[in-house]
Amino acid sequence: MSDNMGHNEPESNRETGHGKVPVVASSDAAPIAYKGVPVMTTGRLAAAYETDEKVLQNNYSRNQVRFKEGVHLFKIVGKELRDLKTDPLWEGQFDKRAPALILWTERGARRHAKILDNDIAWSVFEELEDTYFAVKEERAISAKPAPRIAVAPVFKDFFSIGRLIGMDRNQAALGASRATRHLTGIDPLEMLGAQQLVAPQQEDDLSPTDIGVKLGGKSGIAVNNLLAQNGFQTGWRDSKNRPHWEPTDKGKPFAVWKDTAKKHSDGTPVRQLRWSAGIIRALETEIGNAKAVG
Repeated sequence: MSDNMGHNEPESNRETGHGKVPVVASSDAAPIAYKGVPVMTTGRLAAAYETDEKVLQNNYSRNQVRFKEGVHLFKIVGKELRDLKTDPLWEGQFDKRAPALILWTERGARRHAKILDNDIAWSVFEELEDTYFAVKEERAISAKPAPRIAVAPVFKDFFSIGRLIGMDRNQAALGASRATRHLTGIDPLEMLGAQQLVAPQQEDDLSPTDIGVKLGGKSGIAVNNLLAQNGFQTGWRDSKNRPHWEPTDKGKPFAVWKDTAKKHSDGTPVRQLRWSAGIIRALETEIGNAKAVG
């Protein structure tokens, strides 16, 4: 992670074998604060210790057990980080391409000095301790944490919307989780370790023609007549002699209504009656019973 700084640094420098590196001076460097605590970005701390950011990043990676979040550092991600990237007060404070931002506290800076264990690091830390980290919050650029939003109600609302627009339960849950992350910075399914959901077994919705194919090549008209004869639907014809079908109480458990792109004169969508796969077994049973009686 890179915390490149665009902030005005003091002109004073220390000579090193690598050239002049800016040092954080007590009077010129505007401290930044997080939750009321003076903090430093990795870039700023590296410049003060006359080393490279990568050195501090590697030291942190190799010694993570020695660094405690909330004590030695604050790690900012998600919505809070996105807010900081658009906050004018934080313009130039860190690389906006970074997926996370680490801010080091005084104790974190001391821990880095201990790991570096050289005269420059300890000398600079003592200077930071007396100046930079001693600055009161009112003189610091503040990084206020984003207000916490209750995740569960947000997720439930988005899930309900998904179901309302026709998503199945899995689709609605995945969509609600993405929407919740966008709004709160927290992905509920990711937090639960459930980023992939087992898809329920799907049954195709069948038209009368589809049913006819599965019944040995009967036509759609023949299937509609079978459905009516066996009490699964009832029909009527409009003024243009077009047939219309409605499921009976017997047929409703198998009926599936689909809205089409066509609309009636009053603007309501034209609905098409289709059937779940279970209707085939039900029809076969009725036909078999009729043959047995005959």
